[in-house]
Amino acid sequence: MPLLQQIYCKENNTCFSIPLEKRKVIKKTLPTIIFFLFLYFSFGLGFIGAFLLPVLIILFLKNIAAAVASLVALFLVGLVPFILIYILECYYYRYYFYDLREDEVVIKKGVISKAEITLPYSKIQNVFIDQDVLDRIFGLYDVHLETAGFGSGMAAHIDGVNQANSEKLRDFIMEKVKMQSGDRGV
Repeated sequence: MPLLQQIYCKENNTCFSIPLEKRKVIKKTLPTIIFFLFLYFSFGLGFIGAFLLPVLIILFLKNIAAAVASLVALFLVGLVPFILIYILECYYYRYYFYDLREDEVVIKKGVISKAEITLPYSKIQNVFIDQDVLDRIFGLYDVHLETAGFGSGMAAHIDGVNQANSEKLRDFIMEKVKMQSGDRGV
């Protein structure tokens, strides 16, 4: 079973017919990688320069194979956080689920800390689409569902769909909201 396959999205679910984009995984991994690179170059190179570099020079002068092995090990250890973050984001994508049902929207997400949001259409006050800077770079859109509760637009959102699918989701949800409200001007 491929890692980048949403396991809860079946043919009768919205997330199957209007899928997330796989490039969402890279988009979500990138900020953490940039953060780790910042830490590495800010603090890591200082550590390497002060403590490890003289040791490597001595090793290199006495035993080239040991020095090369040390550099390779250092490089591989530096890759571990990036690989782990990428795998975590793959699992986040894998377990992400959303479905637009007859009377409600259901969103499930999370790997370590799982969350499930169920919003009746009658409680939804606004639906909007947005993009942050990385979304623009990767061509991704987020669909936010706002209710009267504080912060609901951040918690209740479907992130990582393409433009056409974001508009389909918004239009479908707004139509359901209007039907549920009896078209009272929502």
